[in-house]
Amino acid sequence: MSAADIVRHLVGVQAQDAGGARLALRARLGSVPPDDDTLVVTWLMRGTLHLVHRDDLAWLHAITAPRAMVASDRRLRQLGVTDAVARVRAALPFARAQAGEALGLSGQAVPHALHRAALEGHCIGDLDGNWTAFEVPPVEPDLERLAQRFAVAHPGADLARWARIPRRDVRAADATRVEPVETGARLLPPFDPLTIAYGREVPGVFAGGGMFRATAVLDGRVVGTWTRPRGRVVLDPPDLAEAFADELDLS
Repeated sequence: MSAADIVRHLVGVQAQDAGGARLALRARLGSVPPDDDTLVVTWLMRGTLHLVHRDDLAWLHAITAPRAMVASDRRLRQLGVTDAVARVRAALPFARAQAGEALGLSGQAVPHALHRAALEGHCIGDLDGNWTAFEVPPVEPDLERLAQRFAVAHPGADLARWARIPRRDVRAADATRVEPVETGARLLPPFDPLTIAYGREVPGVFAGGGMFRATAVLDGRVVGTWTRPRGRVVLDPPDLAEAFADELDLS
């Protein structure tokens, strides 16, 4: 199984933290996978950066982007930016770290301008923070497809909350509910797909304010949390150390 297979199965992996996205893949593959140009980054579910397969980009974009544009326009007006998309398209390609210089903007105007261009489907990124010109093809929103894919990847979870789409738009789907095979000990990052789908239902995992703790999962069940001060994994509760001994090196 490849990183692309994993991402397609999960529908998308939250990627505002590139390191966390790589850890989510590592937990399922056993090692950090090499970069894969079939996987791209853009703003999708919950208005957040996600790593998705190129083949899924257009239909996910069609579902999530239109709802985000109103809020994006409002924020850009507050920032006094009237030509965000034109600036981004003229400057591409660039690394996100150099985006301010490339766009001639500063502060919050920089990510919001890039966000707006991505919502219009004019650019995509990668986990290394590189953004390139790209035209997302226009397609019809396919909520039925989303519901079926979500039901297989995250059986029993709340699609409306996970994707941040209105509940009236969530359609019942005739999908085979396959419980994911989760065996062994795994350390998952804070915004892992498993956490996002089920985290509010697991005591101690949802930290409030939209934040989730990194989790220790044993045979598909969350048994604790973990942090990494000064690069060393610390488990809570500490008596999990033996069961997770092979997972403590996240390099």
